[in-house]
Amino acid sequence: MSMESKLKYLLQEINENTSFFEKRKDKHKKRAYWLKLLSIIASSIVTLLLGLKAVNLTLFSNIALFFAALVTIFNGIEGFFNHRALWYKDTNTLIRLKQLKREIEFLISGEQEDSISITLLTQYKDMLQEILMEDVRSWSSIHEHQKDEPSDG
Repeated sequence: MSMESKLKYLLQEINENTSFFEKRKDKHKKRAYWLKLLSIIASSIVTLLLGLKAVNLTLFSNIALFFAALVTIFNGIEGFFNHRALWYKDTNTLIRLKQLKREIEFLISGEQEDSISITLLTQYKDMLQEILMEDVRSWSSIHEHQKDEPSDG
């Protein structure tokens, strides 16, 4: 494989991984945001309904019970999937991938591609591999931490 094709392959791998982590980061961010927002809204409704002194107190109590159950569900989903921690993890990985790409692009700007050493390209490939392995370790750590927490069941 020529130096040019190795460089092209490495940049393509970085671009594909960057795209993947960008999408996943946005997905986790949206889910974390909506779960937190819905939990806050439902909690506020529970407080409001239980604080009302109305004619049909039983109806308000039943509605409050429904929203309290929703809060439990939303918090359970967040506790199980931990979208916020995954969002932070993906953001960190994405930052590191973009940093690696900038370093490579800085290296090759103004240089002839055949003048870049195979040793240096191998180091950058190893850095890419380490970024991806660190992402897997972070994911494992998040899920191990969840296993260590006491369950409600």
